[in-house]
Formats: sequence, structure tokens, C-alpha cells
Amino acid sequence: MADQKEVVVYVRRHSWRCWLTSRFLEHRGYRFEVIDATNNSRLCSWLAHYTGREKMPYVFIYHRPVGGLSEIMALSGAPALWSTW
Repeated sequence: MADQKEVVVYVRRHSWRCWLTSRFLEHRGYRFEVIDATNNSRLCSWLAHYTGREKMPYVFIYHRPVGGLSEIMALSGAPALWSTW
């Protein structure tokens, strides 16, 4: 998918999709930085505006937004999430 140093995931605590995204990346062996945006409304607003997405997580590769869980699974060529574990 990408050089491991270049993956950043913006998440919210207690979000199932955020947890699944982190778990998926870990399962695939990627190293990534996690930024918790739970209590940062300015960051959440900027992310929504910049990415055009309203829901977390936001995954960035090489400083470019690539989407969320579904998009990174598609980029990695993974089958449906429930069949990977």
C-alpha cells in the first residue's frame, strides 16, 4: 500500500470503524501514526472540509487523503473485512 512511515490515521475514541481500521492496518503489518481527533472540533471540521468525508476514520498516505476503512481495504486488495479474521 505505502511506505510504512507515511500512513496517518485520524480517529475518534469509541468508534467501531476507527478500531477496525487500526486493526486492519496492524493485521497487514503496517506501521502508522494515530491521531485522536475526539475532542478537537477544529481538526474534525478541517478534516471533513479537506477530505469531503463526514465520518471517521480518515486515512492519509503520503499526506494525501485516501478515505476510510473501505478504501484502504480496496487499495490493499483485501477481501471483505469479516473474511480476513
